[in-house]
Amino acid sequence: MSNNVKVLLVDDNPMVLGMLRGALTALAVVNTASDGADALLKAVEDPPDLLVSDYRMPGMDGRQLVEKLKSRPKTAGIAVIMLATKTDISDKLGMQDHAVDDFVEKPFFLKDAIQRIKRVIDKIALEKMAKAAPSDGLLRGSLLQMNAIDLVQSLEMGRKSCLLTLTNDKDICEMYFREGQVTHAAY
Repeated sequence: MSNNVKVLLVDDNPMVLGMLRGALTALAVVNTASDGADALLKAVEDPPDLLVSDYRMPGMDGRQLVEKLKSRPKTAGIAVIMLATKTDISDKLGMQDHAVDDFVEKPFFLKDAIQRIKRVIDKIALEKMAKAAPSDGLLRGSLLQMNAIDLVQSLEMGRKSCLLTLTNDKDICEMYFREGQVTHAAY
């Protein structure tokens, strides 16, 4: 499901960039940039669904990049995950948390960073599926593309209200969600 999501990774450290790209390639279409100026050009030319950017870079830093992207109508809706130190998050980015969907604290374990990024990718993929769904309001798909746990987490994070029906041969499970919380389940 997530392979229709475009991610732009931005980091001036080639090792971090390569590590993240390798881990995310299975989840999304990944493009990279090694500095803020290159990322701005790439994002304007072909807007990604998600920007994962280092906060501290020479020249245009991650904060400036996000400000420039959010100020343009074509790129204002891009989801943003910022890679930053704990000090940067609390001192400089706290004021801008409305422009950033999530933070990954540096240094990070790759597995933890990918989990956080995957949650946002899954949310974007679900939103894209909902937009492409028939106008009857039903969202259909196969869990071969997304596992049930990720789907439930995405509904919770998006604070969705819905009926989720899971079937496996003759087994049926119906889960009722209200603002992201399961209110009733029937098996």
